[in-house]
Amino acid sequence: MPNASAMPQASAPRVSSGRAAAPLPSGFARYRLLPEDELTQDSLAQPARVINAPVNANLHAIDASIRAQYVYAAGQGDAASQFNLGLMHDLGVGVAADEAKAIEWYGKAAAQGYAPAQCNLGAMYLSGRGVPKDAVRAFEWMYKSAVQGNRAALANVCVMHASAKGVARDDARATRLICEAAARGNARAQFRLGVMCRTGIGATRDDARAAEWFARAAAQGYEDAQHITDWLAAQQ
Repeated sequence: MPNASAMPQASAPRVSSGRAAAPLPSGFARYRLLPEDELTQDSLAQPARVINAPVNANLHAIDASIRAQYVYAAGQGDAASQFNLGLMHDLGVGVAADEAKAIEWYGKAAAQGYAPAQCNLGAMYLSGRGVPKDAVRAFEWMYKSAVQGNRAALANVCVMHASAKGVARDDARATRLICEAAARGNARAQFRLGVMCRTGIGATRDDARAAEWFARAAAQGYEDAQHITDWLAAQQ
């Protein structure tokens, strides 16, 4: 098991003083940080949503020539190309969907320390796609990615600490990690931190700070943040 104390940490919000939670708009009451956070299923079970990698910009228009270049470079040990092949097989883009091949190529890139591949490999272990479910191995790969600063992996490790998936539950650490992921630009973490500041759950209530985090997530196209930002504007 990795030494969790080695994880880079960001300054966490102050612990809530216990004041009554601020109301959220209709339909947003479901948003919580702990202990059962919906982020778990969204970000870990659906690899397309946890990819933060410099992949080919035209991934959905890959032709045989580009695919051949990836295959050649991957065979020469290029980790980014190995990751791209894993991603193509994972999503069924440019090739037939094949979870076993996705695992194979993600694994080759992950073994070289390529953070996006480590993150996606962890996602597949957690959901049991192409491999038997193994939350402990999922956490180990997510952790390796997170310590390199991968934003998606940071958010995912946060959720795994919060929900005791593959690692001991640690609410304080989950809060610190979500701050780290938000500071690095992960939109889902920014939204979640906004909820924490708005409700006073896991952090001292701070409506101004909440609005700032919602706005950051909304600027990245995060739909839930856009909805709540519109709702906040309508209250003024």
